[in-house]
Amino acid sequence: EFAFEKGLFPDAGVLDETSALRELRRSMSRVVSMEQSARLAELEYLLDGLDWTQAVERIITLARYNGLDTQALEQSKALSLDSLTGLVGPDLSADRDLDQELMDALEHFVQSVDTDHDDKKATRTALETAHSALNRLRQGRRLKWSMWRKLSTLSPAQKSAQHAEDLIQIAAEHDRHPELKKDLSQAVGWIFDIAAETLSTYQEHKRLWGVLDFADQESMALELLQRADVREHISERLDLLLVDEFQDTSPIQLAILLQLASLSRETVWVGDQKQSIYGFRGTDPALMDACLEELLRPGSSNTLETLNKSWRSRPPLVRLTSDVFSPAFAQHRMPEEHVRLDPALNDDPGLGVAVEWWTLQCKNQDQDAMALAQGVCDLLNDNGAKVRDRQSSEARQIKPGDIAVLCRTNDVCSKVANALQSLNIRAAIPSSGLLNTPEARTVMAGLQLWVDSRDSLAAAELARLLHYPDKPEQWLLDLLNNPGESAFAHLPEAAAITELSRQNPAAGVQKALTMVARALNIRKWCLVWGESEQRLANMDALQTLALAFIDTCYQEGIGCTPAGLIAHLRDLHQAGEDTRNPAAGENAVTVVTWHGSKGLEWPVTVLHQIGKTFDPSPLGVQVQHDWNKFTTRDPLADRKLRYLISPYHPNTKHSAFHDRLREHPSMEETARQHYRQ
Repeated sequence: EFAFEKGLFPDAGVLDETSALRELRRSMSRVVSMEQSARLAELEYLLDGLDWTQAVERIITLARYNGLDTQALEQSKALSLDSLTGLVGPDLSADRDLDQELMDALEHFVQSVDTDHDDKKATRTALETAHSALNRLRQGRRLKWSMWRKLSTLSPAQKSAQHAEDLIQIAAEHDRHPELKKDLSQAVGWIFDIAAETLSTYQEHKRLWGVLDFADQESMALELLQRADVREHISERLDLLLVDEFQDTSPIQLAILLQLASLSRETVWVGDQKQSIYGFRGTDPALMDACLEELLRPGSSNTLETLNKSWRSRPPLVRLTSDVFSPAFAQHRMPEEHVRLDPALNDDPGLGVAVEWWTLQCKNQDQDAMALAQGVCDLLNDNGAKVRDRQSSEARQIKPGDIAVLCRTNDVCSKVANALQSLNIRAAIPSSGLLNTPEARTVMAGLQLWVDSRDSLAAAELARLLHYPDKPEQWLLDLLNNPGESAFAHLPEAAAITELSRQNPAAGVQKALTMVARALNIRKWCLVWGESEQRLANMDALQTLALAFIDTCYQEGIGCTPAGLIAHLRDLHQAGEDTRNPAAGENAVTVVTWHGSKGLEWPVTVLHQIGKTFDPSPLGVQVQHDWNKFTTRDPLADRKLRYLISPYHPNTKHSAFHDRLREHPSMEETARQHYRQ
């Protein structure tokens, strides 16, 4: 509806998230010149940790979530550059050449240290660092700013400390180096410029192809709701507007909903402020807070109803979470009665304790993962730990499928999954490498034979996997005795696929994949090879990737063939995006990130890394808004982006740059949002 009002065909294609990102990256590659690309690569080296493509994509994403146009992006660039100015030291006098001074100081240090009299490890390490920097400078190449900082903290042993004093002092002045400000400013300025040009090119590409993405649908809906004729048409039909999961509303979605609410006779908003910390699709916790304050201001006819009963969890767990969350959210002006829940269910003592605290006294993440895995093993063997069965409602002992372990990062998830599997506890975890599995390799070889019956490598692959799994020497001998196209062409699977391909020359991707899988009897092999649940889940994942490929071809108006599918799957594999489905079930523990668990539930949840804390930082791309000026009439007004980058490695926390960052005017709002989340 209203497609013609926007000059669109009613059946315009819609790009899914993967296709949209691919086209956006193609647009980015068109706007970046070779000279820019070379300079950006240099900046990524100099500014350790800079990822300019990721920053461009983040700016574009947040700009679209917040309804920012080209002018707003230009203002955001100016805001960011102005913020950067106060984070570096005052410029050196024009008559100083800090690079030459550093080289001279390095030469003096390496020549002055006598390793015969000072063979301490600290001195050897300092000399290695100095030699590395000196060699690069002698080659006429610049040092990364992390190296400048490292030289400013050089710490040789006491016998040689005096020789490093000048070097340390000169290196410490690097944050006054004119090239530092130039590098930071150019990186930020170019990234904003590339983001604006990329967005413009991307929009034009979609217009020419007659397709939209999800963000287009949002922005066009908002534009339509500002037209008098559309508003009149909707207001005649809209009696009740129901908004669920309000906390997952992005800024532009909020603007749309507020426009609809102004046309509806009645509006009901349902949400949970506590859940808005997840930042789903650009949601802004502060935006929800400000919106609620505006809607419930004194004199308003709006009312608030709090659902204060929990019907899901055991009473001890409900009380614990209320006791923990109530004071925390009270610091952010959220009344206790909006946070605290009362249990609606009666507890069953036969289920055992509801909450346990495991102290992992370990030295690193690998040991933490192993200790946690042992805790899960002990829990599974504890006859007193029970859950209520969902089918029978009877108490029973815990099974692996009842448990989920939530971790902060995907890397830690992998460590925990490996630790569980080392104790013979299956773990369900999404991972790449689908095309490395025997079942996927078998199907891929079958598809290659479908496309080209003379593909001897594909036939040899099938033979190796299906007929010579334990006889690699015999496989090689048979191959050498009969080389060329005829090698293994006699295999029944190869012959069947070749005949099916000959009989169905016009078969599409879906039909070809189905016929190949049946000719290979791949489901039988999944059972024969063991771990059948995981292997069958991998086949489902391969089918999902094929369907996504078909959708992409349709959306982009390009040919969709089995050969194209093979090339597409290889590209995914090379990019590490050939994801394997986790084989969940009653025999596998789910291991997932905290964010990935949103909307899911398990009888037993293990919160790993719950004690890990993060310092607030205004670095990266962040939305800026003066909340004192917020109004529901125009929730997108006065919103900008600020992008700040550090010249050092992301793990660096202590430097003059970071001292200034902690005193930056934006830090107060950053800290407020950090502790809110």
